[in-house]
Amino acid sequence: MVNLRVKRGIGSITAVALLLSGASLALAAPANAEPGAVRVTSINPNEDTYMGWHEGTKNGASASSLSWAGLSLGTGADSQILNGLVDSGAPGIEITSDELLSNITHSQIRITSGAVYQQVPVTFGTSGWATLRPAAPETSATEIPFSDRYTALWVSSKPIGELAANTPVTLEEVGRHLRLQGNLRYSGFGLFAQASAPALVSSMVWDGWQYFFSPSFTKVAERETINVAAADIRANESTYAGWHEGYENSVPAFSITGEGLSLGNGANSQIINGFTAPSVTSDLASLIISGDMEKVSGTAHFQLPLTYGADDSFTTLRQNTVWGYIFSPYSAYISSKAIPATDSTPAIAANTSVPFGTMISALEAHGNIKVLGFGILAEATDPVVVESVLWDGVRYNFVPKATTPPVEPTTPPVEPTTPPVEPTTPPVEPTTPPVEPTTPPVEPTTPPVEPTTPPVVAPVVGTGMPSTTAPSAPGSSFTFTASGFTPNSDVQVFLHSTPVLLGTFRADALGVVKATVTIPAGAEAGTHHIVLVDSVTGFTVSSAAFTVSPAAAATNVKAATDTKSVSGALASTGFDALMPALLAGLLVLAGLGIGAFQLVTKRRRTAQ
Repeated sequence: MVNLRVKRGIGSITAVALLLSGASLALAAPANAEPGAVRVTSINPNEDTYMGWHEGTKNGASASSLSWAGLSLGTGADSQILNGLVDSGAPGIEITSDELLSNITHSQIRITSGAVYQQVPVTFGTSGWATLRPAAPETSATEIPFSDRYTALWVSSKPIGELAANTPVTLEEVGRHLRLQGNLRYSGFGLFAQASAPALVSSMVWDGWQYFFSPSFTKVAERETINVAAADIRANESTYAGWHEGYENSVPAFSITGEGLSLGNGANSQIINGFTAPSVTSDLASLIISGDMEKVSGTAHFQLPLTYGADDSFTTLRQNTVWGYIFSPYSAYISSKAIPATDSTPAIAANTSVPFGTMISALEAHGNIKVLGFGILAEATDPVVVESVLWDGVRYNFVPKATTPPVEPTTPPVEPTTPPVEPTTPPVEPTTPPVEPTTPPVEPTTPPVEPTTPPVVAPVVGTGMPSTTAPSAPGSSFTFTASGFTPNSDVQVFLHSTPVLLGTFRADALGVVKATVTIPAGAEAGTHHIVLVDSVTGFTVSSAAFTVSPAAAATNVKAATDTKSVSGALASTGFDALMPALLAGLLVLAGLGIGAFQLVTKRRRTAQ
């Protein structure tokens, strides 16, 4: 379930519709919009219209494409994919050289394979124009510490005053020449890949906005509601079809209460709704993204047993996100079985967290996907209460007892005016006994149960988060320490409910990150959370709710992201915006004695 919202620039209603429906987003947010996340689902094949994402290289055939794995470019020909921020012939967005260099040094590109050059078209002076790019391309292995980004070598496609074209100089030097020319504007940003090294990019960040590349999809509309009572769930898997327990527990580990389905009580529990016949699908991504689960408490893992490929290989997919983005293209997934490589996709190891798009692309490359059912897994160490689950347009509500009120007649019954006619002849008795079956009925077979156990994550401890009792003022800063992340990985820090990227920080060799962030001056008054996301595993933790006090409205205020204060190098690639993913730990405020990071759950069921 996608919960992201974009507030200004393209409009909150339009942005939410684009994110949920998978519609194409042609425009980027303007420079004064609040940071957020945008899905890019279409790219114009030429530069007939400059505004929006388009191909800037004049190719006879398209050299780029979108898949669930991301944006492929440089396929068969050089390819320049730009996001134009202005109309053709219109002046660019006014910007200072310092602001432009800040956007460049804070940009991030997640490269899966190949090599790409970042592209920034600019105008300056009275009639000068050029495209800026790094002197060397970036790959998935490129790591440039933030402190070195201003001294990294860049080139300009055209002369800038005394700076000759295609002459490598430091980015600082490029900024100095632009400052001397004056009247600086930029008209967009993008990526360039050569046919000799075609690239695959899953996402990029520019000016605080996260752009995810994927195909469009159609969200399955919710069309029906079914109540599921305790009597509807079998305690074993004697037959696969229908609701049943997938684990062989001597004592049932599930029940249905007034709040919903309670499972993981005393033992691991996997409640599955098996299909009578496998459901063949050519659009697994849309089915998953259209799903939903209303959770009251605990850590619930959505389960999706399926087969794929010519030999109907079996596996169970499990989302690796236990926060609010389970059914999202930004989430991560795990396969209980290894998925072999194909000509176009890499192998996926069993029980290894990978981005949603990587998992979907791998299964689609094998083809013949058949969904066998769906369900919920909970461990005895963390019991769960789930109010409802939505799959393929049907919402299943878990209720203690399925009852149907009697229908009252609207008119009195009609009394017969004549007595019934008695038969005049006795009924004919059969002359031969019924034929008994000669063979016993065939028992249904069931696919193997694949209950998997989520990986154990190191405990998380930390200090320094805002108080849950005293309001925090916009513009106030705080420093915190957290552990349990992938060693030497990038960790993103967001302000929620509307996600605002406060900064990206580098975990040390022990997986510990220390960061100083500032509540944006333009933050809305009310209840918020601080969310940390591990860019490698999708590991996510969320703070307890705290209050931001009212302040004068402000726009175009960047959050403080002083990555220089973090030890270790900050990678310019490897950014994995799996919008908030796995919550596997609890961050506790030292000295305050209150829970600082806790699970954010759905509303509780109202009285029936």
